Amino acid sequence: MAKKIINSINVTKLDIINAESSESFKKVIGQPIPVAGVAIIEDEDRETHEPRNYAYIFAKDGGVYGGNSATITRACDMLIDTMSDEPNKNYTVNVVSAPTASGREFLSLRVSAD
Repeated sequence: MAKKIINSINVTKLDIINAESSESFKKVIGQPIPVAGVAIIEDEDRETHEPRNYAYIFAKDGGVYGGNSATITRACDMLIDTMSDEPNKNYTVNVVSAPTASGREFLSLRVSAD
């Protein structure tokens, strides 16, 4: 299955290819990331081989962060729309972690703009 871009802003197909070497959102919890671009892609899950959505954030410093958290994917989808509506603003994201009732890690995004 080839990767399919579902939604994106300021991201090229070459960026998506290079996103294979992205770092996990878990590695940047609490660190501000100035956003250059955002993408939601559909790709094959490595374990189940079923289609799955992945979110990628492309930082202004060249870093790429990604993962399959449904909460972060929804936030990234809304961020793409927001960046389209207000393209002259600078956006920064922070990955936030909190434990769920079952003890698992729950990731979300906190977005700011100036």
